[in-house]
Amino acid sequence: MDEAITVTLRKPVQIGEGAKAISYDHLDLREPTAGELARADTAGGNVAMVIMLISLVSGTPKGAVEKLCQRDFQEAADFFGQFAPASSPMPEASSDSPVDSPNRSPT
Repeated sequence: MDEAITVTLRKPVQIGEGAKAISYDHLDLREPTAGELARADTAGGNVAMVIMLISLVSGTPKGAVEKLCQRDFQEAADFFGQFAPASSPMPEASSDSPVDSPNRSPT
């Protein structure tokens, strides 16, 4: 298990305009702290939580993280997922979970 990685962005993102524009071409990620997890947990759903974690851990502004392409976002999410124990506050989707299945038939 890697404790830190650099995600090279397939599609660099930019925030700002003109001379004040800042470009981001990579994310330096590490294992999040408990405090970072607690702050990210207040963000809302799973996607919002990962956006917040990426921003907190990498130091990249949230506005830039929100512009990540899906593949770069997923690579970062997968990295954070390796630290999640089975009883994690970061829920994982499961296609066979009866609670999460909208098509579940009553038994």
